[in-house]
Amino acid sequence: MTQTNQKQQKLIKICGLKTPTEAKAAINNGANLLGVIMVPNRKRTIDPEEALKISQLCQEARLSRGITTTSKDLLNKVIRSNTATTSKPSEWFTNTIQEVISNGPFLVGVFRNQSIAEINDSVAKLRLDMVQLHGTEDIEEYASEITVPVIPRFVLADSTRLQLALRTGLFVAPLLDSEAGGEGKVIDWDAAANTLGKELGGVFILAGGLKPENVAAALNVKGCVGVDVSGGVETDGKKDLSKIKLFLENGRNGQ
Repeated sequence: MTQTNQKQQKLIKICGLKTPTEAKAAINNGANLLGVIMVPNRKRTIDPEEALKISQLCQEARLSRGITTTSKDLLNKVIRSNTATTSKPSEWFTNTIQEVISNGPFLVGVFRNQSIAEINDSVAKLRLDMVQLHGTEDIEEYASEITVPVIPRFVLADSTRLQLALRTGLFVAPLLDSEAGGEGKVIDWDAAANTLGKELGGVFILAGGLKPENVAAALNVKGCVGVDVSGGVETDGKKDLSKIKLFLENGRNGQ
């Protein structure tokens, strides 16, 4: 598998959280992003009241560090300070990721082929900091109309959609996962590095089949600026607090 040593700090996201207890474990062990599933009728779909509690925990964690920057603020900062690099996806996304790391933790709501109106309603009611898109949404349209920064999911097989989206820019970073997502399937890391790292000069957040045992290696794949895990920190279908801790520890130590 293609790997490289990169010294810059990497982003770590714990997804599929359903309770404040799980969220606290992620925050206390240094997660940059916390993800909650907003797609209806999935095994990890969160109750809105629990999502609101987790949002409050993220806000409290930021305030405890003296951070009042919102996710919209940080994206606007990158837009203002990096207008000359918007044609260079790798620089744009790397700068955006560093702003997220410096100002988090932030709460990400995960949606799949839901309307912009529905997404913005959830953002407002649950105080979501970012939105992750896991369907076939028009990235340019959604990123421009959703009221918070967007993380779009891509699959390696759809290189045309990926290249078109990279040209539009102005979202946080592309996330690479399997077709369905959340199924614990490891994608081809070499293909990920070659597709984005070589052909497009880009960077990406890596998801799919990650766990404490392979997170360090994943973070050293060429072009990888962050990782996203859900099932890999679960035991018998439920979040395992010890695995969350170990995943974050191994991720930090392996950078």
